Amino acid sequence: MLQTNPMQGCRPLSGAEVISIAETFCRQERFRDICLFVLGVSCGFRVSEMLGLRVRDVFQDGEVLDWIIITEPKTGHVRQVELGEDDKAAIGAQVKALRLDGLYSDGTMLFRSRQGRNKAISRVRAWQIIRSTARGLGMDGKIGTHSMRKTFANNTYEAVLAMGKEDALRVTASAGGWRSVDACERYLSFRIEPQRKAKQVNTGQFGTLPEPGRVRV
Repeated sequence: MLQTNPMQGCRPLSGAEVISIAETFCRQERFRDICLFVLGVSCGFRVSEMLGLRVRDVFQDGEVLDWIIITEPKTGHVRQVELGEDDKAAIGAQVKALRLDGLYSDGTMLFRSRQGRNKAISRVRAWQIIRSTARGLGMDGKIGTHSMRKTFANNTYEAVLAMGKEDALRVTASAGGWRSVDACERYLSFRIEPQRKAKQVNTGQFGTLPEPGRVRV
């Protein structure tokens, strides 16, 4: 059974929060940040996996690829991830922005830093981008780069549950590249919906609770 302990660390984002952050990046034409956010939420990539991507890993022969091959930096584990239309649009916009800035080549880092030579932004900078944007929009709680992956995990788990045909934990673990179902379960430990539903079902079990009609001494 899925654990329902309160989440530790970064929290996932709601659908409305995802839209707000994405719209902020789009309005400010921050194409690199849009791409990072979309791939993080839509594909569930670890931030270290995304920051290792070069243009050639996602864009060849004038087109965005249908699949990305991701290598986990720490373990060397390789998995293939299919890209959706939103993912392709975000990648295409970032590649075009790099070209317009005169920075395009097959070897250019997809999430290239604006500071000097061809290198990706740091993990700290990626965290700052997500956190500061969320804070600027008035979002509370612990929000950072892990929020993207947790949002992906939560959305995938919910979608598979709704289909009701497969083991939701197993499918989510496979989709996000978790090493085991147990590891994925721990990652989803922030889910407390079953507790909330139990509270709702049992509301009223004590009958009509009294209210004091006057100050008691």
